[in-house]
Amino acid sequence: LCYDPRRANGPSAGFVYVGRSAHRPSTAPGANALEGISVSLKPFGRPGTNEWSPAFDDTLHVTDADIVEEPAVLFAEYNAENPGNFLMDTLFAIFTLLSQFGAEQQLATGVWPIRLTTPLTPWCCDWHAGTNMSNALARYPWKAKTAPCKDRSSAACKRTVDTYIQTKLRNCRRIYSKFMPLLTVHPLRVLSQQPDPNASPFKKLTCFRRLYAGIGSLADHCEDEYQHGENPDEARVNEIGARCNVGRSSLISRYRAHLLSMQSIDPMQQPCHLRIMLVSESMKRGINNVAELAGQVCPTYSRAGVRCAAETLSSMPLRDQMVAFTETTVYIGICGGAAIFSLFLPKHATAVLFCDLLRDWGLLQNSHLRVLFRRQVGPKNARVTKFDVRPHDLTPLIKDALAHYTSFLSASQCPGLPST
Repeated sequence: LCYDPRRANGPSAGFVYVGRSAHRPSTAPGANALEGISVSLKPFGRPGTNEWSPAFDDTLHVTDADIVEEPAVLFAEYNAENPGNFLMDTLFAIFTLLSQFGAEQQLATGVWPIRLTTPLTPWCCDWHAGTNMSNALARYPWKAKTAPCKDRSSAACKRTVDTYIQTKLRNCRRIYSKFMPLLTVHPLRVLSQQPDPNASPFKKLTCFRRLYAGIGSLADHCEDEYQHGENPDEARVNEIGARCNVGRSSLISRYRAHLLSMQSIDPMQQPCHLRIMLVSESMKRGINNVAELAGQVCPTYSRAGVRCAAETLSSMPLRDQMVAFTETTVYIGICGGAAIFSLFLPKHATAVLFCDLLRDWGLLQNSHLRVLFRRQVGPKNARVTKFDVRPHDLTPLIKDALAHYTSFLSASQCPGLPST
């Protein structure tokens, strides 16, 4: 199976099976019919959308082609604007695909991540790289309402939009370079006539011994499409989450173990201490009074031998962030991208998540975690994204979480564990 960049814009997305006609798979009923096979490359993809269908070509020669001997996985990105989307919509979908072929163990020894640079959604990095001002203002309508862009033809508006898009692209590249090594030892490679300058492009015919494809509907929200767990109808969100992730606990656990192992962190470690970590880091949503909460809550528990602190994760290296979660027994934070890191909490730990909408409900409820969601709403059930949390609302949740953790650990396992 080869990639021919000259055909990148065709229906086969540049992929062709190379071989003589006599070796072409039969399309007769009951035969191993590969011709015309289609799979979805986009997370949340539905049948008939974003399909990838390799063609056949009897004329190509592979004598001067690049041959990729190691396994490779083909994917199209949904969103790399933040770590939560990237970890679960892209990397988790890839991990799930490989697990279905019994190949997830190959990630530790080397699988090439191959991104098809087709801008399938207005969230992905490739969309930002190829967008124009009109499309950008449609994607970010609040920009069109700000002073520079009330006149969309103005130079000031163009500069504002260009700056915003370039910021998005820098975030994309930073997240790829930071988080892709959690999945595989090989760096990102791209398939495009205009490759990402930060990745290694394929410049001529490139052939694969083994290529995995078909991540559609394998991410943590399955067929939820653009709602991405943000449907304001709670019953619908819970229905989607349960249907999508029920029975995936083992898969999610193996994914967690793989990400930690790639950073040389023992995924099986079980802390013999009690630690409360409060976090609020998000540009769009968050707890306003984290420092105040820590100042009122932490002294009480510290006197009882429980570690407690408010952390600024963005100031830590990635590995230190992951270690901090593996050593935490009660995590207090917000729903959204940062909440995905709660998957690194140890077994029997509790995540207390304050949310404007029930993001990631189905994923986290089907993981190894105990999750307490607390939805924050404004007057008349209006959505709020920034809010205060009252200490007396938090105290019973912390007590319950600490008791839950200690109930699973015997004195022989953890001598000297503080009593709750």
